[in-house]
Amino acid sequence: MAGLTYDIDLEPENGEPFSVRVDQRDIAAWELEPFGAPVVEHRAKIYTFTRYLAWHALRRTGKTKKSFGNWSDEIVHAEIRDDEPEGTGDPGQTVPSAVTS
Repeated sequence: MAGLTYDIDLEPENGEPFSVRVDQRDIAAWELEPFGAPVVEHRAKIYTFTRYLAWHALRRTGKTKKSFGNWSDEIVHAEIRDDEPEGTGDPGQTVPSAVTS
């Protein structure tokens, strides 16, 4: 999560799926909303968080002029993309333990 940027995949009710990149500007806007929360607590409202970030990035870049509620009503699915290739996560214990039994 270097630089706090995310790609969010979106599936509108009528139209082709597309993606949007969100960044700290969108996260900061989320934290300031009355329904928002600190980013470290975003999982408590994960669906609203994901949709809001995508909408805010699209509005910020001039790709939508719709209100959040109207735009969100048209989105069937919104998901933060996990681009980490398999096998690149925590490798676990990579060397034998020095502890003997």
